[in-house]
Amino acid sequence: VPRPVQSAAGGRSLGAMRRGGRSRPPLLQCLPLLLVGGGLARMQLPVREKRVFMDNLTAPRPLRSGFNFPRYDARMLDGDEVQLASIHGTWLSISFDPSLTLRGRTLSLQAANGRYCAVDPDNPEGQIRCDQYSAPFSAWLEVSEGRTNVSFRGLRGGKYCSDGPRGVTCGSSKVNLWEVFQVIDVGDGRIALRGNREGRFCADSGRGLVCDQKYAASAAFRAVADAPLRGVVVQTRDAAAAATFQVHRREPGSAEVAMRCKGDGNYLTIDPSTG
Repeated sequence: VPRPVQSAAGGRSLGAMRRGGRSRPPLLQCLPLLLVGGGLARMQLPVREKRVFMDNLTAPRPLRSGFNFPRYDARMLDGDEVQLASIHGTWLSISFDPSLTLRGRTLSLQAANGRYCAVDPDNPEGQIRCDQYSAPFSAWLEVSEGRTNVSFRGLRGGKYCSDGPRGVTCGSSKVNLWEVFQVIDVGDGRIALRGNREGRFCADSGRGLVCDQKYAASAAFRAVADAPLRGVVVQTRDAAAAATFQVHRREPGSAEVAMRCKGDGNYLTIDPSTG
């Protein structure tokens, strides 16, 4: 969690006064705005103008070594509700788009007729057919952590799934163009998969799962995940879509805070894969 600090009154920061030089404006990382009565309001502090988030990595050179941020008069109190804005003019928001929430998860696909899609054990190429009344082990697929599109790998056999001319098969040892899919949110908790070979949507019309459909509505699936899906933190320029976080502080004198999203009740954390 970035640590908040306030700029000092009189145009010079306390750190600069201790160094005996002029202050250099820090690079602001996030600006938390307190919410009052459901709207944004400026905080009128006795000697400070605004609250900003910063750390030693955001300044042109390290700040005063050993100084414990935040200062007493810069702390957010337990129970405060804030929205976070970045220096880029964006706001932190929570997205439940399945193209984001499904990444890194294990799932099975349930077709519109209620049947589950699974790798056919009798097919030497590992073709996927959507004809199972329940999800067998061969129906579970691992979704990659791709930033834009994703790839799928079958738990049975550990092979990647490909958008081939004769249908989707899970028999590839590495990811190439045909092993890349796009996840589309079609609403009502359903998704559609678009193959990367011809840009067509994937559906089973009796010949196994084939990516030959022009429209997503005719190729909708329900993604059954191995655990409940959680929202993903994203940035948006729409201030109305900004998420509201509630500040939690264990002790009044603690310099550490936690922030819980009011939208889904989960705490803001750092993704170890991206930092």
